[in-house]
Amino acid sequence: MTGSGRRSARSRIKSYSDADDDDRSLRSAKSNPQLRRDRRRDQSLIRIPNVDLKALLGFGIVAFLVVLFLIYHLIQPIEQAQRPRVVTPFPAPKILDLPQFQGEHKESLYWGTYRPHVYLGIRARTPHSLVAGLMWIGIKDGRYFMRHVCQDSDELKTYGWMRHNGRDYGHQKLVDQDMTLTTSFFKSNEDDSTLSSGLDDYPRASNPSEEERHLDLRCWMFLAADCMYSISKLLGKEKELGKEYGSTAKLLSDFDLLNQMHFDDAYGAYFDFGNHTEKVRLSWREVEGTNHYASRELVREVLERPKLRFVPHIGYVSLFPFMGKIIPPASSILEQQLNLISNRSILWTDYGLRSLSKTSSMYMKYNTEHDAPYWRGPIWMNMNYMILSALHHYSKENGPYRDKAKIIYNDLRSNLIRNIVRNYQQTGYLWEQYDQKKGKGKGARVFTGWTSLVLLIMAETYSEC
Repeated sequence: MTGSGRRSARSRIKSYSDADDDDRSLRSAKSNPQLRRDRRRDQSLIRIPNVDLKALLGFGIVAFLVVLFLIYHLIQPIEQAQRPRVVTPFPAPKILDLPQFQGEHKESLYWGTYRPHVYLGIRARTPHSLVAGLMWIGIKDGRYFMRHVCQDSDELKTYGWMRHNGRDYGHQKLVDQDMTLTTSFFKSNEDDSTLSSGLDDYPRASNPSEEERHLDLRCWMFLAADCMYSISKLLGKEKELGKEYGSTAKLLSDFDLLNQMHFDDAYGAYFDFGNHTEKVRLSWREVEGTNHYASRELVREVLERPKLRFVPHIGYVSLFPFMGKIIPPASSILEQQLNLISNRSILWTDYGLRSLSKTSSMYMKYNTEHDAPYWRGPIWMNMNYMILSALHHYSKENGPYRDKAKIIYNDLRSNLIRNIVRNYQQTGYLWEQYDQKKGKGKGARVFTGWTSLVLLIMAETYSEC
């Protein structure tokens, strides 16, 4: 009893003391609000530090910029390492520069390869050739426009080579809405085709050979080299690119060399040179077919051994040195050329100059059973325009044949204009060519190709290049 009472007394004393302490704390808390807030904060499970919001936002922006800086400098070296792998042109040898595409193989590619962004792209056999292509007039949204650049948005139904090998032949078909354009190339040394000259059936050397020399080709190359030389001078690259073109033009315009290679004193005219005989004909022969049925076909017969000589056919080709203005104004050869032009038994008609002389053994002769004469008599406007251009040139040059050239020029110009206008009034068309006997339009109609040169003839506008 005594012990327990003693513990109880101590407990009571302590309790009173604790109560007094609590009372003091309570009174202190009531008198100090800040203390009350601190106590509540201490009793909370999550303590939130006292941080300034502006400082926190600034820190976030700085951290974001640092991250961007690190990403940029870490990724950029990877991009720089990959960049050379995707640039064009591809860092590898060009196909045509490879050994297997050089030498004889390269020279055998007759019309070259595709050229980008143009239709019917053709390259020449030069390291840096001009881009040549096909262009035509189309209709879009009711308006005419020129098609000449190949694009994905052209919406052509068909475009591309149907058959080709780049060496002997090529056939391309292009379909633009309701219009179909077909271009073909053919090269062969096994027949008499001269399609590549542009004068399809014009008589050439009877037996093609490496010794063959075409007069018109020589003059075309002179014109091309001279034009390229003029362009190089215009661009200020006369010393770089123009030097070679200038020397080529000078060589091909050498009058003495031209006469040595192509002028026949006996005829007083220019001719092709090659392995030739006039004793050639087409004759019918019976040929046994695959089913043992006999059939008849025309076969070319050579009755005389050909030899190297001039090809004695006067026509448009004989006038190419005259058209190219290579003949000096005071040369007697110029007078002979004027006589050939104005002679009714040779080239002159009341409708223009015929393509082949009436004295030629091939005049108005069929080339094959089904190929009617094409450049063997009919009148062509493109060649007549070039002849008029030369006549106009020589009529302005000082020389003994100036007046004669002027008279022939006026008569030929009048004949051409009169005949084309008459045909247009009668038929409503411009024609591809015109008959040498009656002047009637022949070949393709609605032909505003070279026949539209009549407008330049009317305006007396001729090139001096």
